Amino acid sequence: MKIEKFLCVSLVLIICIFHVQSKENSRPYVIKVLTGDKLKELMPFVITQRVLAFSLYPYLYVGDFVQETKDFKAFADAQDSALAIAYHGETPVGLLTGCSLSYYAPGLSDDLSVFTKAGVNLKKCYYFPEIIVVPEHRGNKLSCKLLDALENHAKSMGYEKGSLITESHDTHPLKPDNYKSLDALWSFHKYRKTPVKIRIDWRTYQPDGSVQNQKHKLNYWTKDFK
Repeated sequence: MKIEKFLCVSLVLIICIFHVQSKENSRPYVIKVLTGDKLKELMPFVITQRVLAFSLYPYLYVGDFVQETKDFKAFADAQDSALAIAYHGETPVGLLTGCSLSYYAPGLSDDLSVFTKAGVNLKKCYYFPEIIVVPEHRGNKLSCKLLDALENHAKSMGYEKGSLITESHDTHPLKPDNYKSLDALWSFHKYRKTPVKIRIDWRTYQPDGSVQNQKHKLNYWTKDFK
């Protein structure tokens, strides 16, 4: 009798938990584009997600919260900077940053002619530094929704192209077996990989657990908005 009562109570608890989780997961996602002071309000979320996401393959970046804070504040004040945020309820669960390529270009290459030779007008090209969706909310097409929202925002400001860079590894000992490149996402949204190569160095996690300053080869992608 006691066992039956225990099983009934357990079953009720399981049903209640499942109901709460189902209700929580059924909430619609909302995408917002933020600028100015509203953008800065999301700084803790953006910085935390950047450090976590970029510490993993393929970037293996050793994050520095102090430097990230300085960088984000500078980004927030940059020309036409914006932040697309995916909310689940009131909780931010995904992000995409963007601003004029003219702001980021000097940090991407010491020789800006690499862009002009490729026919890139830095002031007419909108650059997307990163797109991140927290793991438990992936698979809901949030990357596509974030990109669509911020592309439309860039177009409304008169930008003619979009651009981004990706890490390039043919093989790497830290590459997970289940790793899925975002190249398919960029191609789906009609971005094309160009011959332009960008090389940037940062403090990088090594296969033996150590940290070294390492130069990385990055691919430059672009898309015509028209």
